Amino acid sequence: MVTKTPTEVWRGNPPSDLHRPSLVDAARLADETLALVGEVSAGVSGLGVRADGIEADVTNLGADIATLDSRVAEQEAREFVESPIYATTAAGLAATAVSEIFKVRTDDPATVAYYEYLHDTGDVAILTTTVPATAVLVSKADQSELDALYLRAGTQDLFGETVQTSSTYSARLSYGGWLLGQDSDAAIDAVLNRLDIEARVAVTATNLRVRLWSRIFGVAETAPGADASDVMVADLTYTLAELGMASGATYDLSLDIGQIEKPAGTIIGFEFWGDDGAGTKTVTGIGTASGEAVTGGIYSLFYRTDQTTWGLAASLRPLYAVYAVESAVKKDFAVQRLSAKIENSDSRIAALENSPSAVASDIATPRNYGVDGYAGRADYTVANTGGGTWETVVSAPADCYAVRAIFYHGDSTRSVGIAAASIKAIGSVAAMGGTGFTPLTFGGDSGVTLPPTGGTRGVSMCRSDLVYLPSIPRTDGGTVPLFAIRAYVPTEGFKAMGKADGTTDRLNWATHPDRPWVSRYNAGDCVSSEASFVSTTNISHSPVVGLEFHCHSQVLTLMAVGDSQTNGEGGGITYSGASWGFEAAVAKTAAGGAPVGYLNLGSSGSNSASFQLRLDAALSAGILPDMCIMQGFSGNDIGGDDQVTDAIIATASERLVRNLAQITDRGICPILWTAVPYNPASRDLGASDALRRAYNDRLRSVASRGAIVMDFDAAVRSGVIDGDGQMGLDTDYTSDNTHLDDAGIARVSPLVVAALAATDVERAGGLMVV
Repeated sequence: MVTKTPTEVWRGNPPSDLHRPSLVDAARLADETLALVGEVSAGVSGLGVRADGIEADVTNLGADIATLDSRVAEQEAREFVESPIYATTAAGLAATAVSEIFKVRTDDPATVAYYEYLHDTGDVAILTTTVPATAVLVSKADQSELDALYLRAGTQDLFGETVQTSSTYSARLSYGGWLLGQDSDAAIDAVLNRLDIEARVAVTATNLRVRLWSRIFGVAETAPGADASDVMVADLTYTLAELGMASGATYDLSLDIGQIEKPAGTIIGFEFWGDDGAGTKTVTGIGTASGEAVTGGIYSLFYRTDQTTWGLAASLRPLYAVYAVESAVKKDFAVQRLSAKIENSDSRIAALENSPSAVASDIATPRNYGVDGYAGRADYTVANTGGGTWETVVSAPADCYAVRAIFYHGDSTRSVGIAAASIKAIGSVAAMGGTGFTPLTFGGDSGVTLPPTGGTRGVSMCRSDLVYLPSIPRTDGGTVPLFAIRAYVPTEGFKAMGKADGTTDRLNWATHPDRPWVSRYNAGDCVSSEASFVSTTNISHSPVVGLEFHCHSQVLTLMAVGDSQTNGEGGGITYSGASWGFEAAVAKTAAGGAPVGYLNLGSSGSNSASFQLRLDAALSAGILPDMCIMQGFSGNDIGGDDQVTDAIIATASERLVRNLAQITDRGICPILWTAVPYNPASRDLGASDALRRAYNDRLRSVASRGAIVMDFDAAVRSGVIDGDGQMGLDTDYTSDNTHLDDAGIARVSPLVVAALAATDVERAGGLMVV
């Protein structure tokens, strides 16, 4: 065996330590959960036997957690070297969609020897090898069954609950973004992997050449290292004499590549060939294997060879294989399980006190992609006679190299089709229109059909496939990158962005100083016929929500779900939709550190039932923010008599518990806020306002248990309870006695900035006050 260590690959000192998320502390979590159950049983009348049963369940759960900790520790110590083989037929390659976990090629098998792909979703990374003529993937079902088999072998499903597949390496790569050559201090937070490549080669030329490169996952390849999406990691040439090899003889070659940095959403490629100095490739046979990653997990490889040119030996062709699939059980399942039990008990309000506890410190890992957009109320019926095309300008808070577009509609009774879509990076709003757009696909298809929403004020959402499209510098003095997104919709009379009466006005966003938004409409298909889009009239509605952007450094995404207070609508607001969440994201980005994308899912007129629908729509579309501001009780939950009742608070609290479980189950950090008051001139709640204040007190109490709570109520209330028992809204912060105006938004935005700071690494939680 000839061994060569090309130290040139690492241009700097490898970090001495890697960040590892801490495992759940079983004893602490069990004790804390028991303490919470004790509080529930002591403080809520009527819970009775149910609380005793919950205590017993949690006691048993504590023992199970300890067992699980032991299993997880054993699993971390394992060397994942299994390579289970997919023994399949040649019929499945073309039938396998790009959305079905494995990214495969549908080229003519006669001209493509084989490919290996790493599919990196952020949850699981899987390395596969395709040999179109001999071994291909039959179906996603076959793949899922085999994945489940090896998942069960790696981790016991002790509770009969859903176990989320993930990969230690995938978790590392979601830190993302540091390119080779970064200084070692910065690289400590980067995604690192050790690559040990073993190859069997027979070279007839003078030299052996080795190249490694990084490329965007899913981008069609022309030649290794030649695409605009490729970043060359190393290009090394060794003479046969230097390697101690004779021309024409076959050798096993081992290359210890060392630490390779890989941003999320990219793949590491490598190739060997004989080089006679004139560019001729002469290698008679290549077989490869990779060594174990430093932190365990999946090997980050993409390997390609041309059978015709390189004469690949049939005996060396690998088959489909899943390499080192690891599993991770959600660390907050104890609290979730407890919350579910209480949710089904008589103590729906008390459940609120327990659901966010002990989860704020155990959630999403920083990553290098984010989302920015506006998905406000979608009740405006557009005529769209004969079908037409929207072109909407959206922004990203940081320079990026790849993007997805996000779309939605608000029809609760029918589907809406997007027949074609495209996107273009632009330097200014003035650059709208014209040609040069990049087509978008949806699971490999040119269009997509969005199903009906789940109900009133709900939305139906989708994301396009990821495309390599670097942002470009602004030409108008602005700072954030801009993208123009087109969507051709043949469906007539569907519901798009805006209020039903057409009063939503976003026209002044065209000149917004930080993150402009512009939308225009043109009849006909202007995606296929780009030059036919000639409209210059700005409008306030669109089926385009925003953008998922991928960067070379860490970014954060804040999402907010709620009513008009969340959305930023009402009297005295300059930019409709520029809520406290938006202003905080802009301020946090301007302050330095990781840029913050903001997805506004607030909708005027929505109540807590609609919040569920909107949250579900975003999560189902694959939108996974780092943090989610989740509204619970809304004034829209109150009936026409303007009276808050125990039943209204209980129902809103139950829905909030359910939504928090949805959020934390996906590793998203929840952020809560206290309900702001109304002035009697707007809604005369009278003495029933005491129930709103009691609800806020419960929210404040969970801040001491690790939840993040923003006390909007304390920041903007008048401080005076009138003769009827109602606490009013300080008139300095409202222009219509209901909504926070520009001054009110400026008043509470610092609380959101503080909440964003509290979600950093340790996520200590707490009550955010002015």
